[in-house]
This record gives sequence, structure tokens and C-alpha cells, in this order.
Amino acid sequence: MRKDGAVTQSGNYNKELEIDYSKNNQESAQKAGLTILDGRVQSLVKNETVTASLNNSNDVEIYVKVVDNAGHETEATKDLKIDITHPTIAVTYDLNTPLNERYYKDVRTATVVVTERNFDESAVRFNITNTDGTQPAISGWTHSANAGVSDDATHTCQVTFAADGDYTFTLETTDLAGNASSYNRVDDFTIDRTVPTIQVSYDNNSAATPGYFNANRTVTVTVNEHNFNAAEVNAQITAALQGSGVAAPGLGGWSTNGDVHTASVTFSADADYTFDVDYTDLAGNAAADYTQDKFTVDKTDPEVEFFDIEDKSANNGTVAPGVKYSDVNYMESGVDITIKGAKHDKTELSGNRTNIANGESIKMEDFKHDEETDDVYTMTAVIKDKAGNETEKEVMFSVNRFGSNYIFSETTEKFLDDVYANKPKDLVVTEVNVDSLVFNGISYGLDGMKKELKAGSDYTVKQSGGEGSWKEYTYTIKKENFEKEGRYSVTIDSEDKATNKMNNKVKECNIDFVIDKTPPTVVITGIEESSYRADEREMTINLSDNTAVKSVDVIIDGKSVATYAQKEIEKAGGKISYMIEGASEPQKIEAAALDMAGNETTSEMHKVLVTSSVWIQYINNTPLLIGSILGIVLVAGGLIWFFVIRKKKEESK
Repeated sequence: MRKDGAVTQSGNYNKELEIDYSKNNQESAQKAGLTILDGRVQSLVKNETVTASLNNSNDVEIYVKVVDNAGHETEATKDLKIDITHPTIAVTYDLNTPLNERYYKDVRTATVVVTERNFDESAVRFNITNTDGTQPAISGWTHSANAGVSDDATHTCQVTFAADGDYTFTLETTDLAGNASSYNRVDDFTIDRTVPTIQVSYDNNSAATPGYFNANRTVTVTVNEHNFNAAEVNAQITAALQGSGVAAPGLGGWSTNGDVHTASVTFSADADYTFDVDYTDLAGNAAADYTQDKFTVDKTDPEVEFFDIEDKSANNGTVAPGVKYSDVNYMESGVDITIKGAKHDKTELSGNRTNIANGESIKMEDFKHDEETDDVYTMTAVIKDKAGNETEKEVMFSVNRFGSNYIFSETTEKFLDDVYANKPKDLVVTEVNVDSLVFNGISYGLDGMKKELKAGSDYTVKQSGGEGSWKEYTYTIKKENFEKEGRYSVTIDSEDKATNKMNNKVKECNIDFVIDKTPPTVVITGIEESSYRADEREMTINLSDNTAVKSVDVIIDGKSVATYAQKEIEKAGGKISYMIEGASEPQKIEAAALDMAGNETTSEMHKVLVTSSVWIQYINNTPLLIGSILGIVLVAGGLIWFFVIRKKKEESK
């Protein structure tokens, strides 16, 4: 037997052929593998054990030479492949430094080397699992040059783990001779090439001005990552208030749903915050850099304080109020301070401005000391900070240096303007004051005598006006108080909350009038029921009244021919002279006088003929005219009788 051309084993069977193979030894011959016929060996079957350890090669040759008794020779050979060497498996990786003991963020390639002379690639069995379900790529095999010749022949392939997943890897093989070998270990590792993503969302994005919020703000961090490790999430939160660091909240616990992991943190305390987050997974994949957030939570309303003025106060001296306001996140454009009077339009507050910590102070100048300035004022401060917190405060006060004003009703004003009246009327007077009145009373004087009137019976009071408005007290003084004739002077006294004491006379709003129920007297002198032979005749109108005569009309034949006013009457001392012009017939003369209170009197009527014509006087002298007519009639009658009687006498003759 030869291996690789060298004799490894040999044998000679001559001894066996020398055995006496008689009939009696057939059984022994057969045991020796011989067939005997007629005492001669016909065939030989010989089992020869090949020692594998001596012939472990694919180049093994069995050589047999047979020589019979006649000297004939026969040779035969047989090639054998003997393989008793088990294949060996070696696996090496290009990446061997995992993070966290098993994680790789790049493609990992395993190089598998099987050392075997008689390699059978179809007998290689890979056992690979992946939680992702994706199998790695296995390349084709490459073989060394001594494959099939030498036991150290190598056969190589690459297994590429490119897909994300948790892998287990092992393999086994059997050579063509049936020798088995296994990897004898299971590699366990994770490929994670996916970069984690971070999403940050806020529940409150309603910023009054960019970055400023007036309510809690909760941020939710969502990490999308298969190989998640909460400990690797780095949330960086800072908090400061007015430049000094304060306790910052921390990210809460994580909840997981598959590859989605969420946690949140609530910013509830007033502070300036920064928030940043980054994350690197177990394989070393870092999420994209998150841009740091900066924002402020401010839930505190601005502070507003009025000074040098009291709410609902009445003021009659120096009135120079002020207001100051502040806020950590003060915003100058968020300041709206106005002042408005009940009788003054709203205006922006002006005054001396001073900076204070986180705010400003405004001090007004003293209100002008004139009557027009008196009013009920409301100062309103609306302060809004950058976060939208708003404080609105107001202070109401009065400037009352000149006290009340008095207003007459329309009918009362006309009544007082007329001064004189022949019958009284209710007096309606409204007293208007910035402040409430703490005292009031009404009295009147009549021809030097004073009388106090009683509320309820002599007069009534109706009050109106509330906070922020002027107060009105409407007095209705009953006409029954003024039934007597005479000159009245009414006084309304009051004292307001600002301690101003006043009455209508101080305010030059006099309530003076005269009640005169007696008509004037009118007497015409200088003429009688007669005729006057002249071209004109002077008469005198004598006037008198307990107050004053307003006017007198000269009336002739029912028509006013002349009017004399008060001044003319006064200038004439109450005696008005009037020249009656001549006329062709008698004239009816009378005078109508009107006093200041409206009382009227008409004088006695006089029928007067004024003419220089004798004929007109004659024909207007009734007795004379009638006598003349009767005389003519008698004379005429006598003549007629004479002529008639005479005629009859002559006829009788």
C-alpha cells in the first residue's frame, strides 16, 4: 500500500499457500479465504486492513501482485481517499469592540474559515437568528490552492450583518468523508445602525411675546429607538430668576410603547428656563443635535400701587396723585395709564417719570386751581407684562375746590328771569357737586324777614349719581311757600365731603323774585266828556303800582295809538302826557297799563271831540242840532198852514 507514492503497508501470503489443502482441510482453507479444487488453490480472498492513520491521504494506492505456481504474474492497483481528519472552523470579525458588551453601530462582517482537505460546502449549516427577521448576506466560498490535497486546505466565506437586529450566530459542517465539526460556540450581538430621533413638543405655545408664557408649560420628549436606555437620555435644564439660579425641574419617568419612549417635565415655577436634550443609543448612534430652547414662565401679575391719593377721597387742596408699577418681566409698551373725569375726556396720564426696579413711577403735577378742573376723576392703570399677565387697578377721587353748582329747570329759569309774577310757581333747582353733601338746608327772605323751610313739607329732595359721577340733588320748593306778595330771596345752603361750605348766592346763582297780585292804577286827566274847539288837546295818564308799571297803551277808538315803556314811565314820574289830535267826530279815549307781574288795568273811557270847526262842533252838538231842526219844522209848518187856510178862504168866496 502506498500513500503519496511511499509504501505505507505491505504483505506476503506465501505461507498460507503452503498449507496442505487436502480434502480433510477444506474447512480450514475456506477460513483462510481459499477455494481448493483437486488439491489446488483456485482462488484467494484476502482481507487486508488499511491503517487509516498511515494512509490519511487522498493519494492512497493499493498494489497487488499475484504469482501462480507456473510463474505467471498479475498486478492490480486501486486508488483510495482516506480522510480521518475532522474539519475545523474558525470565525473572525472585522469589528470586535462592541459598546455595552454587544452593540455595533456599523456593518459587521464575519469571516468563516473551514480547514478541511475534503470540503463539502453544501454540508456547511449556518444557524443564524435575527429578531428583525432579516438574514445576513453569505458570500460564496473561496478555496486555497491545496484544497483536496492537504488537511490544512482552507475554505473561506464572509457573512455580512448589515440589517439592524439582535443576532445569534453559529455553524457546523461535515466533510466528504463524513467527519463532522462544529463552531462550538454561539455568537450573540446586536447590530444597530439606526440613528435615534428626538421629538420635543410643548403643550403651551401661547406666548404673549416670543418666549414668555403666563401658564405652566409641559414639555414631552419622545425618543424613537429600538435599543433604548433611559439612562443615556441627557436632559439639560437650567432655571434662574432675576439672574440667580433656582431649582430646576427634572425629566420624569419614561413610558414605552414598542420603540417609542416618552417622558415629560412641567415648568410651573416662575423662572427663565433653558432646555436641551441629547441621546446616544447603546450602539453609539447619536441623535441629531437639538437646538436649545430658552423661555420664561411668568404667572405673576404686575404690581400696581397708587400713592398720594386715597380711593374715593374728596380733595380740595393740593391734588397730585402718583402711580408706580413693576414686574420681573416689565414691558414698557404694556403700560396704559389714563385719567378720566365725569366731565373731562379720557387722556393719557402725564407727569414726572422715574425708573424704579423692574418698572416705573409717574407723579402728576397738582391739578389746576380753577372751577373747570373740579370733577370726579378715575385714574386707571392697566399694566401687562411680557408674559401677558395683566393687572388693572383704578382709583377714584374728586377734585373739589369750588363746591356746588346750581342749575334751574327751564320753567324755573324763565320764572326767575321774569323776576315779577302775579302767582307763584314751584321752584326746581338742582345742586350738582363732585362729592356727596353731608348737610343742606333751604330758607327764604321776604321783605327783610327770614324763614327756614322744612324738608318734606316745604320742599322735596331727589338724589342721583353714584361712584364715579357727580352727585345731583334736585330740590322742588313748593309754590305754596310764596303766596304772599313781596320780594323773595331763596338760599340753599350745603356742605360737601371736601368740607366746602357754599350756597347758591356764593355761586352767583340768585333765586330772587317778586310776587305781585295787585293790578296797577290808571287815571286819565285833562279831558272830560266834552268837545274842545281846538286842533289838539293834551291829556295826562297818571300811573301807579306797588312794584312797577311795565308799559301803558293809549287806546283811541279801540286801537292802540301809542305805547310807553317802563323807562319812559319812570322818567315821567308816572305821568304820561299825550296830545289828542283833532277829528271830525268824537273819539273814545282810554289807557291800558301792565305792571311787571303781568297784572293789567284799563282806565275809564272818555268820549272827546277835538276840532276847530264850528260846523263840526255844531253837528256833533246833539241838543243844539235837534232844537234847530224842531224850529225849522215849526216855521215850515206855520207857513204851510197859512197858505192852505188862505187858499180855502179864497175858494169859499
